[in-house]
Amino acid sequence: MSSTISDHMIALKQVKNWAPFKIDALGLVTLLGAGQVDQAVGRLSRNRFIDHLPFLALNVVAGDDISQSQPGYAVYNFSDAVVTSQLAPWFTRWLAAQDFTQCSSLIHVTYDANGTSLSRWHSALSMIISSVVLVSMVLLAGLTRDWWAFVNAVSLIVSVVCRRYILHELLHSIDTAVGTVPEHDPARKQVKCLVQFPNGKALTLFTSRGVLTKLLLPRPAPLHHRRYNLFRYIAWLGFGFHVISLGMSALASQLATVVVLLLSTALLVFRVLAVEDRIGSKMMIRRLDMKGERESYGRAYSRLKLTDEEENSLVAWNLAPQRTNVDWWNRYRAGLADSDDTQLSKFLENVLPKGEAMAWR
Repeated sequence: MSSTISDHMIALKQVKNWAPFKIDALGLVTLLGAGQVDQAVGRLSRNRFIDHLPFLALNVVAGDDISQSQPGYAVYNFSDAVVTSQLAPWFTRWLAAQDFTQCSSLIHVTYDANGTSLSRWHSALSMIISSVVLVSMVLLAGLTRDWWAFVNAVSLIVSVVCRRYILHELLHSIDTAVGTVPEHDPARKQVKCLVQFPNGKALTLFTSRGVLTKLLLPRPAPLHHRRYNLFRYIAWLGFGFHVISLGMSALASQLATVVVLLLSTALLVFRVLAVEDRIGSKMMIRRLDMKGERESYGRAYSRLKLTDEEENSLVAWNLAPQRTNVDWWNRYRAGLADSDDTQLSKFLENVLPKGEAMAWR
């Protein structure tokens, strides 16, 4: 019996001392994929299985990079004759991840008071997967008596807890923002907008005035600001311990950490099993890609069914040529007359309250 225990101890010691080669694990987990993690985590979408796993570039969330606005986007609100380039940081990241068409994609954003982002089953499964992975890393460190690896595993657990709280605060602020709008408030009026991307793409956006002004444009403000910053500081501390301990860990523990971080980050960045149609538990996003349509700004304008006053905004915002360009305006009018709006009509009937879809036609 004692010889068996001794053999196991020798085997575990060999695992700790196994080092046929060296890797720069520290450089991999701190530098690799920082931009992709910022984009993926910052769009605030949930994932059915990997929400509670650690990712590469732990400093991205701790440094609050995901709350920084991205330039180059603009929203043209034709219903209210307002244009702005200040979009919510999460919204610009969400838009960048969706692979929209050049000009023929539409989305409708609404506030669903009875909605939920993930089922309890999916949330529980995500926590179980994370627990199995992280506990296995702790056990590996303990069995091999690699205490630096133990510190590294604990720092990863701390990073996950802090990240989940930080994201919870941001999502909770979104959930509560538009819920304060009274039932018959003008903010619930539907508006039609065009979102322009930095690369020239144009997206048709249908939503309510309240959702636009309270959710899609302003930066989410944590409801518990001090607690939010406290978890950020703890995340920085965890990141520091992660950086130091990983470089001092045995090769086996370094490989295990790198594999877990790379795999979970890849699933995050490639949006595997991600929930893209809900942000938080209340906001729902529906998408339509117009099939068989030519890609042109004029066709995108015609789908908005602009009034004469709204068409004047096209000229004022330099989205269309002056009225003296008779050829362009004739082609635009011809597109209005020849367009088949069956797809759009069905889409609006499904997403808008009864009667409002007809009012938009």
